[in-house]
Amino acid sequence: MKSLLKYGSIKLILLDMDGVIADFHTHMLKHMNSYTGKNFTLEDLKNYPCLAKLYEFDDNDHFFNELLVCHPNFWHDMPAYPWATNLIDWLQQLAPLRICTCPQSHPDSWSGKRHWLKKYPFQWTETIMMKEKDMLARPDVLLIDDHSDNVDKFKAAGGQAIKVSSYWNTPNLSYSTVLGEIRDGLIKIHNKTKSNNQLTKHPTYEDGDK
Repeated sequence: MKSLLKYGSIKLILLDMDGVIADFHTHMLKHMNSYTGKNFTLEDLKNYPCLAKLYEFDDNDHFFNELLVCHPNFWHDMPAYPWATNLIDWLQQLAPLRICTCPQSHPDSWSGKRHWLKKYPFQWTETIMMKEKDMLARPDVLLIDDHSDNVDKFKAAGGQAIKVSSYWNTPNLSYSTVLGEIRDGLIKIHNKTKSNNQLTKHPTYEDGDK
């Protein structure tokens, strides 16, 4: 897979946290269902990408405030995906890696996510916290994310992006599925970059063609 990057097309990988290496959605459903008396499942999240609407709160700020009321250590206690460490180790063999996560407005989201990252073997991985990930988009920067809107915005801003499956949208998700999606995405990026490089090359002539 390293050979896919031999043209220097990717210099930095930005890896999303919630829904990619952190099991936010299963953890959230467990505590919010208990708190509200609801019985939502991962399947319900496909039709309600806005969590505030799912639980009938005014907006996402209200939702996340209530989430921290029902479980103050929510971010710190969030489980990791079983393959999180393996995925990070593999990606770091391809290019420098940063965790890029979008914190909520509540200050506990910022501190909680940092505490969460310190719990796991990849604590040494540098972290970027920002809401507008597309501000980091460049042709040699790759975003790996589980939300189509983040992926689309990043591409529109001139970056490379791969959408991966998550527990909330893919039943029986496995590491091999995620790895396959990233490999396929890297191949497409490689082929596109190689094609663009060929199109922009100046023509060369052999003596007989002059």
